[in-house]
Amino acid sequence: MATKVMTQPLTWKRFTSNAIDTYVGEPGEPIIDFRGSKPELRICDGVTEGGHFVGGGEALSGVAIPQIISPLDGASNVAQSPIITASQFNGIKADGTADTHAASIFEFASDAGFTNIIHTSGRDTVNLTSYDLAEAGVTFEGGSTVYARLTYEGESTNAATSSVVSFSIIAISEGAVIDGDIVVGQINGYWLLAAPASKRAQKEWGSYGTDTSLPNIGSSGTPDPNSGEYNTDVLVARGSGQHPAAEYCRSMGYDLPNKEELDFMFDNHDMIDSVDPSGGSNTFTSFGSSYIWSSTEYSSGNAWIQSFSDGNQYGNGKGSSNWVAPVRRVSV
Repeated sequence: MATKVMTQPLTWKRFTSNAIDTYVGEPGEPIIDFRGSKPELRICDGVTEGGHFVGGGEALSGVAIPQIISPLDGASNVAQSPIITASQFNGIKADGTADTHAASIFEFASDAGFTNIIHTSGRDTVNLTSYDLAEAGVTFEGGSTVYARLTYEGESTNAATSSVVSFSIIAISEGAVIDGDIVVGQINGYWLLAAPASKRAQKEWGSYGTDTSLPNIGSSGTPDPNSGEYNTDVLVARGSGQHPAAEYCRSMGYDLPNKEELDFMFDNHDMIDSVDPSGGSNTFTSFGSSYIWSSTEYSSGNAWIQSFSDGNQYGNGKGSSNWVAPVRRVSV
């Protein structure tokens, strides 16, 4: 009779018959399930209640069933080219040693039975627990439902396949309203969404007299090489209270648009106002000669603003209080 030696400590836990079904263990934590006629080994992944059954019979070997973590099963308004993430790999070889994650296969179909597969990664030895569909050049049809599953393969050639999850792809088009935000249109490879008028406010840009690490753009004809999302990340990372306009946007999950995104909003501001569901009084039309901040830096003392009365852009003192029109973006 073969003896198997565990090389890591095993912590025994006492469970009632039902408790094991609600216990979420740490990733890689083993559980011995004595509820059946013979002991069964289960491996936890930090997510699944009761862990995953592995192996059986005399040789307690196998690969724990993977789980798709994101998007969640039943999720809606998922990006057209989402990133799929899955649980940690766990497996045991026949000799009792830990198995190694060798490959994964991500599959996507238009039906739960996978009779019509839209895309498969094939046997992928690089993207093991995460798969970026944008990098793979895959764009799902807006408004469609996608079914996904994945298979984990161990170095031992043991394999396990996840249960099927489904999610609906965002039905996106210019002028659509998604979670209260207005779809402005496509710019630079993504959909730009404007927050409703009720979420606009007046703030200072911040850090007057200080150059950030963002490039100084001295001409309205020179495009900002960075997106508003990138700029907002940089400004917020400089510390609380330093960049009120960017921090205000990020506090609600939005970005401060760069000057090109802001100009794109000006080109479509009548449409945005016409479909704005918020009932807010701070519409673009009501701003008149007021200015709106971009996240594009002009110099140590100035940042770019835009007038929504004539569409012109100017450098304005960072200490001035101007309107903030938050945006977010969705992958195409």
